[in-house]
Amino acid sequence: MKVQEIAKIVFGELINETKAAIDIKKVSTDTRTISEGDLFIPLIGERFNGHDFLASAQERGACAVFAQKSYWQEFKPNLTMPVILVDDTLKALQDLAHYHRSKYNIPVIAITGSNGKTSTKDIIAAVLHQKLNIVKSQGSFNNEIGLPLTLLEINSATQAVVVEMGMRGLGQINELAGIARPTIGVVTNVAPVHIELLKTIDNIASAKGELVRNIGKSGKVFLNGEDPWCIKMKDWTEAEVNFYGFNNSCRYQAQAIEMNFYKSKFKLIINGQTKDMELQLPGKHNILNSLAAVGVAYELGFDLESISQGLKTAVISEKRLEKITLDNGVILVNDTYNANPISMKASIDILSAAKGARRVAVLGDMYELGEYEKEGHLAVGKHVCHNGVDLLITIGKLGKFIAQGALDSGMTEDRIYSFADNHEAAEFLKKSIAQGDTVLFKGSRAAKIEEIVKQLI
Repeated sequence: MKVQEIAKIVFGELINETKAAIDIKKVSTDTRTISEGDLFIPLIGERFNGHDFLASAQERGACAVFAQKSYWQEFKPNLTMPVILVDDTLKALQDLAHYHRSKYNIPVIAITGSNGKTSTKDIIAAVLHQKLNIVKSQGSFNNEIGLPLTLLEINSATQAVVVEMGMRGLGQINELAGIARPTIGVVTNVAPVHIELLKTIDNIASAKGELVRNIGKSGKVFLNGEDPWCIKMKDWTEAEVNFYGFNNSCRYQAQAIEMNFYKSKFKLIINGQTKDMELQLPGKHNILNSLAAVGVAYELGFDLESISQGLKTAVISEKRLEKITLDNGVILVNDTYNANPISMKASIDILSAAKGARRVAVLGDMYELGEYEKEGHLAVGKHVCHNGVDLLITIGKLGKFIAQGALDSGMTEDRIYSFADNHEAAEFLKKSIAQGDTVLFKGSRAAKIEEIVKQLI
């Protein structure tokens, strides 16, 4: 788009208009990644103000910038490139992304859920990439900034878009869906994640269900048929609803499941057809995630052979079941991106399938569980005890409840160690793990359990 067109789209006031007949090909919100000819959009956060880098953006080759009117009036920076003055740079970014997306009549697949949304996004993208030129959210670009930036990557060659939608409160997915206008919605599950903020599981379900409510009558919705909250969502939309899961009521069904520490196999059943599927990812939860991908691709016209090949190529984002083999033969499983009781139990199930000397679980605090905090940690400890873990290492104040849950369930005291911080745990592990051990690391993002992985590497 030309600068003048962008100014109109975001209801902005154009400064230095004589230089505004310029084509903008890309948007950047970070001067460290600016390329020649980019539009720089300065955002304001709790600890930063992108307006402080306007001059740097110009020096690095940006050919136009947004600026908030309040900042411009106070500081009047000396810029020679076109400046588009707006009331709010974030809102302007979102308006621009919404307009850009609306120019393309292509499938936009949106994924949300308490667990597995990033992995499901990655698997869906891998399958669709077999036949389509796609744009997908990078990493966890799933919020009010990341989603618009993803949409702005769409171009004339794009045939489908796969985006992730996260939330920390009611109304946020409504807002994201209003920007992205998804045609297909996937809800992976509903669990007590962010319950400290949302107070009840009903509120969490309502917040996730905002995606379902935003899919129009001509769209399609895919829901986890093993999750009771997702099952309720079938009545929240006029779109066609498809369930996926392991039971006979699901349209996309997995049976004859085989799993080990490295991969999964299952027989897909759909409309009387069957097809053997293989996933280079372990865990029953990843089979569920892959069923969502099967459903989306099938409804977009993919044949089962193409879907099967796509599943074989699927890989998930970093810090999610990332396997690292040390020089001494120890296998580290870095699953530290985030954690809640359901995802932690799923990772423990995968650890239990590991072969070798010992299965070691290194588990940190889980946050934002509200009243479920103690109960959730105790439940994880119980799961550790009953699922083949040989050694349990916990870190942090809340981690002690995991240790207590394991001890109360019958795990012997000599197999449980609790540490106050990551450094203490790392020092213990350096001395105690040995060849043949498989070590799982997991905790909430703020617990930074990946620091231990780095020290061991």
